[in-house]
Amino acid sequence: MPCPGLVPRAVLAAALSCVSLPLAGCTSVDSGAPGKSAPAIHTHLAGEAAPLPTTPPLVVPAARWLDRDLTPLEAGRTVLYYDLAGRGRSAPLPENAPVNLEREVADLESVRAANGFERIAILGWGYQGAIALRYALAHPDRTAALVLIAPLPARRDLWERTRSAFEARIDPRAVARLEKMRAGPGKRRDPLAYARGVLDASLAVFVPDPQARARMKSDPVVLPNLDPDLAARRKRRALHELGDWDWTEDLSRLEVPTLVLHGDRGLVPIESDTLYADTIRGARLVRLPDAGDMPWLDAPDEFFPTVEAFLSALR
Repeated sequence: MPCPGLVPRAVLAAALSCVSLPLAGCTSVDSGAPGKSAPAIHTHLAGEAAPLPTTPPLVVPAARWLDRDLTPLEAGRTVLYYDLAGRGRSAPLPENAPVNLEREVADLESVRAANGFERIAILGWGYQGAIALRYALAHPDRTAALVLIAPLPARRDLWERTRSAFEARIDPRAVARLEKMRAGPGKRRDPLAYARGVLDASLAVFVPDPQARARMKSDPVVLPNLDPDLAARRKRRALHELGDWDWTEDLSRLEVPTLVLHGDRGLVPIESDTLYADTIRGARLVRLPDAGDMPWLDAPDEFFPTVEAFLSALR
């Protein structure tokens, strides 16, 4: 999820797109403009080594959150996970480096081209859902399908409702502990403990069931992009650049097979996911009554068969 600012609760939300998972066998992609140096985008290829002729490869941003938990989707297809620029195991960015949706879309296109994929299906969760959407609008001929899981709302007012729901659910004791670390020497002395505290407090909101959280195999806390406060500042700038966004008209121009997954226990309002499903031609909405915003953890028996059936139908 993107983050609106630097108040402690927003820092917690920002952690969902700034910390990362260690990956073995990563490769690098130059995502910069021609003739300019650029940070590497680290990728992790799983499933089939080469795309099957009848099955579009699945590209998944936010590898650090997902690639150890989405393995059931790797059977019979190529899956490429990657870390966004300046996050996960991708090279750090300067603090003032521009990070916005236009840059994220350009990076995704670089990842696609570098791997020689003709057309791709994209699985986007939270903020990454917005990247998938904007990519499909910019590159419709390269987009085979979208899987959107609790995507960033298409309107600013719906995002504000999502943010308010997060703030209402966060444990104030966790916020106080983290703010104490930020204000004193605790974060500087043990940045790993601070990052993990942000992660734990955030997961408790997104996946309230402790047993479901225990299913998580991915560990999204790793160097070199460890500081959630830095991510918060970047996300605040990115949202500021979007202004009072409303993508409804853009959605009406998009025609692509799209699966929108909504967890009824999640933070994103149903109106937001319904807007995606009703406006994108070729989209359908599936509501998961027992799921929150990370349904692969709290509703795996519904999530994986639903996504697998959708992706298999693309063949």
